[in-house]
Amino acid sequence: NDAGQTLSNDGTFSYLDGTSTQQTLSTASDPTVTITEPNIGISMAATSDFVLTEGGTIEYTVKVFNSSGANAATAYNVAFNDTLPFGSQKWETVSSLAFSSTTDVGNETNNSDLANGIVSYAIDSIAVGDTAYITFRVAADGDPNLKTDTDTLDNTAYATATSLPGTQGTANATPGNPGE
Repeated sequence: NDAGQTLSNDGTFSYLDGTSTQQTLSTASDPTVTITEPNIGISMAATSDFVLTEGGTIEYTVKVFNSSGANAATAYNVAFNDTLPFGSQKWETVSSLAFSSTTDVGNETNNSDLANGIVSYAIDSIAVGDTAYITFRVAADGDPNLKTDTDTLDNTAYATATSLPGTQGTANATPGNPGE
């Protein structure tokens, strides 16, 4: 299923009447539904585009958003993860974690492991057009191996979401596993 896709649902019911003649009833019209899906996105901004070979601190602000538009839906079970290049001659510390949001973002759970350079949040939901903001600082003691403007320390973050709430979908109201 893709956002904007239209599905029709026609139904028929067959039975044998009192004279054992098969009778068939069908819908007068084929009702249709249009698929809606979350449109989750992520952007990241840093207070600096570089870390000197002598080291320094950079503050990142990450936006996890659910774009508005035709056939957009609330994003559920949003997972944000940023595993920083960490340890020897990379980022040395991660600190000052903060979470904020626009008006219609569900509860968040901080699953970060800052000692190992992992910034991670689980967010219950992000409504259409709303944004969650995650801010953190990273510090580097300096990397003598970074000698030119072309040497980089990459930082890539990821966000995923589902279109139904809960691990089973529909807020776990229906027993069974997804897809059953």
